[in-house]
Amino acid sequence: LTTILGNLLTGNMSVTFEVEEIFRNEYNDFYLTANNVFTASEPAVDDEGAYLISSPNELVWLQELINSADRDPSIKVKLIKDIDLEGYHWTPMNYNGGESNMLTFDGQGHKVININITTDNPSYEKHAGFFSDIYHGVVKNLTIDNFTSNNTPHCVGGIVGVLYGSLENCNVNHVFMRQQNHDNQLVMNYNYGGMIGIWYAWGEEHAAIKNCHAVDVNLQTAGRCGGIVGFLHTEGTDYPRTFENCSVREVFLNDEVYPGFVGYDYWFQCTGSIAGYINTDEITFRNCSQSDCTYVFGYAKQENMVYLHTGDEGGEFTYKDPITGSVVKVGPEHKFYGYSAVRNLIYHEE
Repeated sequence: LTTILGNLLTGNMSVTFEVEEIFRNEYNDFYLTANNVFTASEPAVDDEGAYLISSPNELVWLQELINSADRDPSIKVKLIKDIDLEGYHWTPMNYNGGESNMLTFDGQGHKVININITTDNPSYEKHAGFFSDIYHGVVKNLTIDNFTSNNTPHCVGGIVGVLYGSLENCNVNHVFMRQQNHDNQLVMNYNYGGMIGIWYAWGEEHAAIKNCHAVDVNLQTAGRCGGIVGFLHTEGTDYPRTFENCSVREVFLNDEVYPGFVGYDYWFQCTGSIAGYINTDEITFRNCSQSDCTYVFGYAKQENMVYLHTGDEGGEFTYKDPITGSVVKVGPEHKFYGYSAVRNLIYHEE
């Protein structure tokens, strides 16, 4: 995360580097000068009626198809090659289906590389990700490499911002999300996950995330953030949730509520390695792991922040608001999740 510009071909020069223990990347602008344009090109269709995506142009065609519909029909998608979107400003796909018409997106082991999302209107109503929303569907066998979302809105995930459905055999590597600069505009956006911003379980068959892994995830938000899922939500009849064969490592989670707006006593506990905030009755972590997780609570000045690491989960730590003076508890309740709104949560670790 260090760039040096200049002519180093000189004598009599020394260079000194000072690296803070917790390096906070204020802004990732690697793709902000993006100028690639991909012209939509209709893909081939296989015998199952699945769109076969083999190029950025065909992926943009799919994006336009999904985003042009008020109510999407059932759609099947298969990647047949890795897709590189370097230098392109991606518009998230918003799939709006139903229980009888759903999305099945099968990466078939391929990658979508270099997704860049930058918005000038990071409002509460907007969501972001490779998909902004999936109502209803399954994403499987997909890897997202290099996902950047600057000035992020509410509900952001490397794969999907809001999901009614499930993930299987998915990976995210090198994910960067940052809400907009509070110094310019105070908007508190939250619900960030390396893969999913908010996850709603849709039936028992879609109440599990299986074989999903996140590496090098950097989230800077106002709470409810996790290496895989930011917020496990419930709507109507809830279903027990399961994370099976899932892992995270090299996760940096910065819960940066603006001073004076700490608010609820539990707010600085809603940050977890796999899942941030749980609002469901029962959860199972089966064969899951986490390592090298850093949790940071506070805003702007390092001396006012609290830094925790893997192994600190469940400890007694507090944060003092530099403006109001209020003292609140901080830190995840468990090594796999931050906070459970259901105080009698039925919890299984297998």
